[in-house]
Amino acid sequence: MFFKDVIGQRQQLDYLIDSINSGRIAHAQIISGQAGYGGLTIALATASYIFCRQKSEDSCGSCPECYKTHSLQHPDFLLIFPVGSDSASSSDKLLSVDFMPEFRELVTETGGYFTFEDYKLKIGLEKKQAQIRVAEAESLLRTMSLSAFQGGWRVVVIYQPEKMNAETANKLLKLIEEPPLKTVFFLVTEQYGSVLPTIKSRCQLLRLPPLKMEDISSALQTRFGLSSEKSDEIAHLSRGNWCRAVQIKDNNEAMKEFHNQFVSLMRLCWKGNFVDIFDWANEASSLGREFLGRFADYSIQMLRDSYVQSLGESELNLSFGEDRAFIEKFAPFVNENTVEPLVNEFSMMKRDVLMNGNSSIVLSHFALTVSKIFSMNRKK
Repeated sequence: MFFKDVIGQRQQLDYLIDSINSGRIAHAQIISGQAGYGGLTIALATASYIFCRQKSEDSCGSCPECYKTHSLQHPDFLLIFPVGSDSASSSDKLLSVDFMPEFRELVTETGGYFTFEDYKLKIGLEKKQAQIRVAEAESLLRTMSLSAFQGGWRVVVIYQPEKMNAETANKLLKLIEEPPLKTVFFLVTEQYGSVLPTIKSRCQLLRLPPLKMEDISSALQTRFGLSSEKSDEIAHLSRGNWCRAVQIKDNNEAMKEFHNQFVSLMRLCWKGNFVDIFDWANEASSLGREFLGRFADYSIQMLRDSYVQSLGESELNLSFGEDRAFIEKFAPFVNENTVEPLVNEFSMMKRDVLMNGNSSIVLSHFALTVSKIFSMNRKK
């Protein structure tokens, strides 16, 4: 992976390049930001730069070290990510290396820009709980007790460190706090608040902002040959997230269905007709877990834009087209009394559905709670 593969984030890249070239790179860093902000791609590109023998403003791509790191096969480049299996006994023994071919393929296909749901689907964990378990920590400790294979740097990238349990984290604390000489850790998280405090306290934080719309638009034109008009529209809708931009590009029909489902649900919940609400839940449960998870993300953005619209801050409303037309009518119903409970309900619905809960039951409870929120607000 090259720095040129990273979309935007120029300030963060310049900081990393300068810290490496000046010999002041932190021994452990948490790179925090949504999946579409480029955290994993930045970590992989930085690892390549550290190992490269002929680096300038980027890794050269032609030295032996680059060949190994770009294919994620360098012996001193260690990747750790959550894994799992069908049985509790066997999952405790599984390591990231057991799923490395699938992980490499996913990185190659996406350039490192993928969601955790994409990752779980790729390695066959869409209906299973993925964790970084104690066996992974023990394996890393054994590796680190030995000398580096090539006698130089070692880089450890931990994807989704928030999936560590306390026992795993405790085994790694000393190693992260005082790693062997010429060893660097990059922990790539989408949920910084969920990373254990003991881990956070031992790492420097590199927080990634949303991507600039012009960077997304330019990348869409370069990578997919879209027109400037179409790429600008998608960039506007993406809200600074490259993964969302690609989803919009690939799923224009899905975006229309998200809109229709959201409008229908909000109207039904406002009216409070329980029979219609149950009918909606039963029908929506057949749409699939991946669809429902993305529908929840879409709905939270719609609520966010509705709230800022209700505050009179229309310039902060980033919606477009039919979404914006609906929001301008719906905004009065999203206020300081409803916005937080509504967002929480959508977030919990997404969590429960993706954790393999019964979709019909989850959606019925969720929709009834949303209707109750509107009903209680009417009484105030």
